[in-house]
Amino acid sequence: MPGNIPQISDRTLTLFIKGRPALTLTAGELLKAKVVEIRPSGNVVVNIKGHLIDAKTEIPLTKGNNLLVQVETAASEIRLKVIGAEITSPERISTFLLSLTNRAGITKTAIKEFVRLLEIFKNLPEPVRKALPETESLKGLFPSLRALSGGALKESIESTGILLETKLKISALKSLTDEITGKQMIKDRAEATESIFSRDLKAILLRIRESLKNEETVKILKNYHIQPEELNAHVERLLRNIEYHQIQSRLNDTLQLFLPFLWERLKDGELIFRKESARTLKDSTYSCYIKLDLGSLGRLTTAVMLMSGKCYVRFLSDNQSLLNKIKQHSPALKEALESAGLKLGNINTEFKRSPESELYLHKGLDLRV
Repeated sequence: MPGNIPQISDRTLTLFIKGRPALTLTAGELLKAKVVEIRPSGNVVVNIKGHLIDAKTEIPLTKGNNLLVQVETAASEIRLKVIGAEITSPERISTFLLSLTNRAGITKTAIKEFVRLLEIFKNLPEPVRKALPETESLKGLFPSLRALSGGALKESIESTGILLETKLKISALKSLTDEITGKQMIKDRAEATESIFSRDLKAILLRIRESLKNEETVKILKNYHIQPEELNAHVERLLRNIEYHQIQSRLNDTLQLFLPFLWERLKDGELIFRKESARTLKDSTYSCYIKLDLGSLGRLTTAVMLMSGKCYVRFLSDNQSLLNKIKQHSPALKEALESAGLKLGNINTEFKRSPESELYLHKGLDLRV
């Protein structure tokens, strides 16, 4: 970013602007900058610390953009590196979040590997578990497939860590509307927060990460020939998986999460929930996508849609034998749905070589890639 006669001393830059006080910047300093004008030449005018500065830009900007920039220097040139922006349009938010995901190395971990990493913490020697008491909270966090029920599934979904920030926000808003004040309010807030943290995977992992920084804990781990760095790497990998699903949920306007229960045959699995709002609650469409990789049994994507009081189910798989089994047992599925108070619209099965790519219902009826 070119300036007017910059004076550079070590890491401090002073920009002398005719008729105005000098503007002092420090290399590495983080600043807020607002784009106030786009020149016909493509250059921009930005407001920094109350000063209007002409600048060249290597990225497309729009008038009104609020930027977070970092001061850099290159010989006699002042450069402002854009490291963040206030974005308003959904398309630009999606682009920004995708670039953030790539830069931060936030990636998805297959559920089988995810469970294996969790088991490492559950099976630590007892003295180590005492030094890391948070690991006890991992036990029983996800039920087995045989113990699964509607209530257990709801509780497991809420415990995945995907909703941690939302739960904390709701708890904070509730405390603001409560009439209780003083010591009782502080006590209630602390209890509500602890209740959330003790049953949320992301919160538990964040606590374990902090505990691994404790010198006494590190000493105990090394006594049992356990490398703290290795455990911390496992924690980071589990956290990145949760953050991956949080970002995907935001990008696709859905609730997307890994399958929150234990199933021996399962290689990988995801749940995706979506609501298509209408003018009235009754006319809203609710969709659930269940994406399974069953290893030798093949891959199966199930789309379940609730629309106008009826339930529509579609199964897609790369294993025709599996689809034939599903067809064979479809009367039992119909009976189970109707006993739960759901009227069945229809059940369809379809062979697809890549069933996992078909995840979104178009107008509630057809799947599209």
